[in-house]
Amino acid sequence: MLSIEIVKDKEAKAYASEEQDRIIQKAFSRRLLPLGCGCSAIRFCPPLILSKDDADIALSIFEKCLKETM
Repeated sequence: MLSIEIVKDKEAKAYASEEQDRIIQKAFSRRLLPLGCGCSAIRFCPPLILSKDDADIALSIFEKCLKETM
């Protein structure tokens, strides 16, 4: 399992709860299923048989969602 904490400001480390929700919804609409966790974390639970190509696709989708939201 991997987790990413979404913050509004790197220095203050303020939670970005609304952004977390938007990122997760955008990812769901693109068939990527991250899990919300806590105030602003996003978890990924990839299968043990994840291929590099599948990981690249998932990261590409997540990156697009982040750029659209932040």
